[in-house]
Amino acid sequence: MKNEFGSPKDVRQKLIWAVLFVFIAAGSVWAVFSASKGLSLNEYRQFLATADPLYLILAFCSMFGFIFFEGLAVRALVKAFGYPVTVRQSLVYGASDIYFSAITPSATGGQPACAYFMIKNGIPLTATTVSLVMNLAMYTLSIIALAIISLVLKPSIFLYFRPLGKILIVIGFAVQIVLFDLFLLVLRKDQWVLSLGRWCIRVLSRIHLLRHPEKMQAKLEKHITEYKSFAAIIRSHIRGLGKCFLYNFLQRACQLAVTSFTYLATIATPGEARLPIAECVSRASSLFGVQSLISIGATFIPIPGAMGITDMMMLDGFGAIIDPERSAALVLLSRSISFYGCVILSLIIVIVSYIKLHKSNAGGQQA
Repeated sequence: MKNEFGSPKDVRQKLIWAVLFVFIAAGSVWAVFSASKGLSLNEYRQFLATADPLYLILAFCSMFGFIFFEGLAVRALVKAFGYPVTVRQSLVYGASDIYFSAITPSATGGQPACAYFMIKNGIPLTATTVSLVMNLAMYTLSIIALAIISLVLKPSIFLYFRPLGKILIVIGFAVQIVLFDLFLLVLRKDQWVLSLGRWCIRVLSRIHLLRHPEKMQAKLEKHITEYKSFAAIIRSHIRGLGKCFLYNFLQRACQLAVTSFTYLATIATPGEARLPIAECVSRASSLFGVQSLISIGATFIPIPGAMGITDMMMLDGFGAIIDPERSAALVLLSRSISFYGCVILSLIIVIVSYIKLHKSNAGGQQA
């Protein structure tokens, strides 16, 4: 993570995926317009013109909360190890994870990017690794918890999806539960990590890709010793784990709430304005629940495929709550804020932080 992230090769790969991401995003928007049939660009502009600014501001605040609470979750774990981390630094951790997860296949670039900034802030590699693994476990648990709560409060939302969507949700539940169990096993069974590392070293040595396996073996055992001690600290800090889960729960809730706020922002359109307030609130909560199930159904699918699956499931779920034309417009608006807007804001935070980091390093070298 430390040596590869930010290298010329890594930068080229990230640029390629960033460009590809733009084309995929454009294709996703075009697909929503095509699938809706009744929605035109002019109608979408009218839809936006009627939106209530107050609820749109709340939607953007929720989008920022997704980045903010991601950083606080990592910060809670790192502080359990005794390393001071400011809120500003944690914001960079959250933004880097979110942005690079969005533009890389299967979200593989998020954690290395986050680890890069953590290591640059003086947090040891082993503490960084354990923190990110445990944070991913709490993130997975929060997705499961929100989906279960939504189903308990309103079981009928599962029926809003077509058969493919229902299958994806069921598979998603199974995958997330398995992943959560694996994360816990990795932290508890350090010998598994050691055995896997030794096997990789042997394979690389046999195919002549590793010249000094004995040195790598010594480094591995050293890191595993540290890994074991840090994992033990994490397990003993129940309060830190509780905070991490709470922040992950709030992070996911913020992202899901974007759709509810964008719906409430647009209820002034003809037809919806005549609905009682209680009905509007009920629909907004149903949209929140639908989004939680979409998160389960699409999270395990690698990017960029997850983007198309998410849009498809959103059209299904939203269309069961509001009319199809407005549901397509709501999909575009909520996705523009919760995903595309979030990615752009995260990129800005990462670029500013990266420039500041290099300037401080350059100043230190001159001194």
